[in-house]
Amino acid sequence: LFDQVITFRHKELAAATQAIHEAQKRLGTRASPQLEEAKKLAWTVPVTEQQAKDAELLRTFAAKKGDDAAVKRKTQIEEEWSTKAKANYTRAAELAAAAK
Repeated sequence: LFDQVITFRHKELAAATQAIHEAQKRLGTRASPQLEEAKKLAWTVPVTEQQAKDAELLRTFAAKKGDDAAVKRKTQIEEEWSTKAKANYTRAAELAAAAK
């Protein structure tokens, strides 16, 4: 999960974070729903606590490398995390830039 949303998406995360920090400077102490949504999108893990405790998900990631079905499912899940992170970071940067 860390690799999919931080390591491999560092460029996008850094851009979103920079946009958020610039918006905070620009807005000062004014509240902005757009900025709050940007923070949520950029800094919230794309896995809920319930999902993290899901027995099937845990078995998938605990499976041995020889288990082709588990490896395929793990790859699919990781791609979903990566895609969601990229979309969230892009949207966060857009919201931060537009924050008023």
